[in-house]
Amino acid sequence: MSIRLSATKLKTYATCPLQYKYLYELWLLQLPNEAFIIWTKYHKMLEEYHSGQEPVIEEWPHKELLTNMLKKYKENPVNWETVTTEERFKIEWLSVTWNDGSQEDVEITWVLDRKDVDKTVEYKTSSFDYKEDDYNTMQTKLYIWARDKLFWELLPLVYSVNNKKKSKSKKYKPQIKVIEPKDFPVDETEKEVLSMATRIKNKEFLSKPWSHCYYCPMWPKGTWNCLKIYDKSK
Repeated sequence: MSIRLSATKLKTYATCPLQYKYLYELWLLQLPNEAFIIWTKYHKMLEEYHSGQEPVIEEWPHKELLTNMLKKYKENPVNWETVTTEERFKIEWLSVTWNDGSQEDVEITWVLDRKDVDKTVEYKTSSFDYKEDDYNTMQTKLYIWARDKLFWELLPLVYSVNNKKKSKSKKYKPQIKVIEPKDFPVDETEKEVLSMATRIKNKEFLSKPWSHCYYCPMWPKGTWNCLKIYDKSK
């Protein structure tokens, strides 16, 4: 047996263990999420673009938005010597040791938006401009750690953040942020990953209230309902 996790699951647990429980232990359905659909289509367009194809934008309510966002990205791209796009990877040689001395394997999967010769690239769509703290995430740590773990390449992670609300503006440029690996030591990230795997195995799913609660996919926007109904003693 092994504990099977993904970058998305670990990012969710780091954000809020209770949300992890809702999504991956109880398998509750998320509310319809328009932002997620836009994010998915935007990623698909950039995958096609960096594969040498002309992206096809379907006729749907947000065609104009996606057209503007693609235009902004083309005007301000992350320069590239791309190796792969949207490739799935897996790490299978980690393990955790329980109090009784037994061990269990930890399997982690994820998809890199773009693997370049000299960096990893992650695309983000947002309704706000990112601040410094918005880059200090479990996802940032994981992607730097994973590239080193799989390919022995301690390389920067570059975020390209496209603000949906500003994409019509002629002066707007998507944010490009370079994260240096020295800022997130891989040994510390690995310890954090294994710690989270242990807590997930032990069913530690207390809520973690913060501003992310406002955008929780489990509740109508702004209701903060899990904070009202969750019994922390259970």
